[in-house]
Amino acid sequence: MFVLRSRCCRRRKAFAIYTVIDYPDAINNVVLEQDINPNESGLRCSSGNEATRGTLMGKWVFIILTLLLAGLYGGTSAAAAERTAEPIPAFELQIPAEEEHRVYLGLEQESGSFSVSDIDADILLIELFSMYCPFCQEEAPLINELYELMNETVEAGPRVKIIGIGASNSSFEVDHFRTTYKVQFPLFPDQDMAIYKALSGAGTPGFIGVRLTDAAEPLIVLRQSGGFYSKEDFLAQLIEFAKQ
Repeated sequence: MFVLRSRCCRRRKAFAIYTVIDYPDAINNVVLEQDINPNESGLRCSSGNEATRGTLMGKWVFIILTLLLAGLYGGTSAAAAERTAEPIPAFELQIPAEEEHRVYLGLEQESGSFSVSDIDADILLIELFSMYCPFCQEEAPLINELYELMNETVEAGPRVKIIGIGASNSSFEVDHFRTTYKVQFPLFPDQDMAIYKALSGAGTPGFIGVRLTDAAEPLIVLRQSGGFYSKEDFLAQLIEFAKQ
């Protein structure tokens, strides 16, 4: 297990952030914990040689973490989509607490779980993301624009909707990503990586296009590992792949 830990203090308030990377499935096991404890004993601000050593260590930690993230999440933000035709594995998600998300997905129940086949859409795009993925963070505004474009497409074309699966992310981490990047479509935690693995995820960001209509069961029609440049081209390709 590879552990990075940083700690600082200001005005007697302690903030501890732990980043844990568990090999060999490092990308699948990144956990963030935040602990705020104003009365933690033994914590003090350093000065002199100790402060210098802390500064140098902090720089090395930043460099190492940056290189690790670059390697874990890939070296490119755009990739080519793969056309496929495979049944989507069975998995369930918790019904969102937010009414607007339940309405968006076409769910009538307010609690419990649902499956992909319960979603009221012709095509579903599943985004595999992680709060810690730098490319996911960078492309979040573009994904938000894609969501808006999907809503416009409903007027004249197929009903295309999108959800996000937070690979190795807890509910806290998913909510943090949603709030930070102003994501309007439903996001779901996948802390144990069960859904990510069932969908044969190959890194983040990743996209899986699913045809929900005109099929005996939901069918995966598109796979893409990596982001995209044009939301218009990507949506047109998704719709094209979903055609029989």
